[in-house]
Amino acid sequence: MDGWVSRTDIIDPRQLKELSRRSDLRGALQLASHVGALGVTGWALWATWGGWWAVPLFLLHGYLINTLFAAQHEGNHLTAFKTRWVNNAMTHCTGFIVLYPCMWERWVHFAHHRNTGNWEKDAELLMRPKYTLGNFLTYLSGLRYWVFRVKMLFNMARGRIPSWAYWLTDSQRRYVVVEARWHWVGYAIIAALSV
Repeated sequence: MDGWVSRTDIIDPRQLKELSRRSDLRGALQLASHVGALGVTGWALWATWGGWWAVPLFLLHGYLINTLFAAQHEGNHLTAFKTRWVNNAMTHCTGFIVLYPCMWERWVHFAHHRNTGNWEKDAELLMRPKYTLGNFLTYLSGLRYWVFRVKMLFNMARGRIPSWAYWLTDSQRRYVVVEARWHWVGYAIIAALSV
């Protein structure tokens, strides 16, 4: 990313460098712990389905699914693992799970970093209205999040890239259309196998 700005008065630069060291082993352990937690809550949800214990387990499992975005975020910064292709593979997988295609999110996020806080250019601000208490609570419920993700993915697969996505080159626009279509193919396969 161009124009990176770092503060040096919060943490000692040597300590920050140590904390920022990339490691395939540490990344794998963190990812395995997250996937393991999903496995445990998924199994517990299956075992308690139909009972009241399923309610808190359902919320916990949903929370763990949503926090996969943190892995996608770090993978897009190429900081989750030392090895680049492992970052990319993990980011594609987590993006598929949370309905947020990897490269679309990577380019959105880089445009956000280049223009953080600028309501006319910050990509992440362009994707949503300014918060009011009402629309924030709707977003917090998850409804707005999932509806937005499904609509965005559907529109991108149809070749309709938002007009506010000014940062995308023509080749990137073509890429995100193909990426969205592959997502829908994957979801269709999962749906067919589930039946």
